[in-house]
Amino acid sequence: SYSIGADAKTHEDVQIIYNKSGKYPALVGLDFLFASGPKAGESWYMEYTEKGISLAKNLWKQGGIPAFTWHWKDPLDQKDAFYIQSAAGTNEYTDFDFATAFKSGTTEWNTESAAYKGIVDDIDHIADYFLELQDAGVAGIFRPLHEAGGKWFWWSINSGEQFAALYRLVFDRMVKVKGVKN
Repeated sequence: SYSIGADAKTHEDVQIIYNKSGKYPALVGLDFLFASGPKAGESWYMEYTEKGISLAKNLWKQGGIPAFTWHWKDPLDQKDAFYIQSAAGTNEYTDFDFATAFKSGTTEWNTESAAYKGIVDDIDHIADYFLELQDAGVAGIFRPLHEAGGKWFWWSINSGEQFAALYRLVFDRMVKVKGVKN
């Protein structure tokens, strides 16, 4: 419940911490939850993400640190979901299998596959938000591919080697290709 350009101290979650402790948190968690997926281009979803970026900038100006999680939705944009079927309950789930982005029997990326292209497009899109923050002099914490030890997200269902390759791809695309350093 905040608007673009709002003071981070007025954010509902920040206010709760302040009201209970008398102090503002230095670290505030945000989420790229609606930045990718089949509905990411819809106005409400775009506004949610832009508000998060605006809040991160304001928080940084006040001496705080933004920390971004990314509940990464189906990179093929088939489903507006990040949970796999067994974890989704009655909610929508994705059956996206990132192993289809590898050359058969390896952890070498098949750069011609639809899965690889979808993954890379999403990573590059998130990297652009970090570049916007970087241009504004804002640093942040990024928590991609979180809770990988569980079996509830599409990125946590395959082998450790496959997960490591996906993590390296996220890092390499963001840092080495896109130039994110904040």
